[in-house]
Amino acid sequence: MKKTASEHQANIKYRVFVVDDHPIVRHGLTLLINREPDLMVCGESEDGSKALTAIRVAKPDVVVVDLTLKRSSGFSLIKNLNAFDPKLSVLVLTIHEESLYAERCLRAGAKGYVMKEEAMENVLLAIRRVLAGQVYLSEEMQEKLFRSSGDVTSLFRAACDVSLGPEERTQNERQTVYDRREDSHPAGGGRGQIDP
Repeated sequence: MKKTASEHQANIKYRVFVVDDHPIVRHGLTLLINREPDLMVCGESEDGSKALTAIRVAKPDVVVVDLTLKRSSGFSLIKNLNAFDPKLSVLVLTIHEESLYAERCLRAGAKGYVMKEEAMENVLLAIRRVLAGQVYLSEEMQEKLFRSSGDVTSLFRAACDVSLGPEERTQNERQTVYDRREDSHPAGGGRGQIDP
């Protein structure tokens, strides 16, 4: 018996790739996400360069990334993912203070920022929100951005702008992003380092 379109759509699961330097966090997130009827983990990595290679093969709908990774930084990975596929949703899940890093992550190409201290429901809400093409930040962070810039709309628009695909970027634009990889940092992008 052939499935109807609505039955087929009900079986679709969004593919999530998890990048975190702690195995226990990757395992816990995988368990949490795989319990959801509309989500599934399609891969994981502890390192930015390995993640980039695996993401090209796994073709996830969203990447959940920590800012602190082994042998690289989450910022570098976000920039490289944005250069590779600006339409790919990236959600930052980290212990690093949202008020210090969220705006930079959005400007680098992330679509959302969640602190690891948040409730599990908020992490799932953030994943679904970025999958829907929206930006996810805490209410406090949204208010802070609005107070500091007066125009948070341009930042949100930039985070959601997917009009420029990799094939539409100039060679110079692509090279600029890749030139900022973690190996260009004096400390080599080692564990615990967060680059600006």
